[in-house]
Amino acid sequence: MLFAQREVFVSYSERDLHQIQQALNQAGIDYSIRQRDIRPHGGARMRWGGNQDAAIEYRILVGKKDEELARHVIGRC
Repeated sequence: MLFAQREVFVSYSERDLHQIQQALNQAGIDYSIRQRDIRPHGGARMRWGGNQDAAIEYRILVGKKDEELARHVIGRC
């Protein structure tokens, strides 16, 4: 199923992620989320004043058949 999915949203903001999730849920679009910790090894820079909100990369993927609708829904946010 992974290859049948299309990436429709990428952000480092958890707030933006939740906003997009709500919009997709309201539109009845199934999606999956991939997240990746992008901090340097040990996270030392983040502990000493780095932006914690930008430490995680969030990607939302939808089925190929829902890509166009998902992009339309996301564009309205």
